[in-house]
Amino acid sequence: MATAAAALTCATSWSDEPGMSPLEIWCNESQERYVLAVAPDQLPLFDETVPPRARPVRGNR
Repeated sequence: MATAAAALTCATSWSDEPGMSPLEIWCNESQERYVLAVAPDQLPLFDETVPPRARPVRGNR
């Protein structure tokens, strides 16, 4: 059961491609990956909740 949520406004995000929809910005097919932003103070909860195999990259890159 979810215990937290987030509201994102992708429509106002910077993008090289001005015609992209918010969904295309968030999950760009050309990248073939999904992203998730986690606040630094929430990383312990993230690490506890998400198994390592489901988070192959973690960090500020």
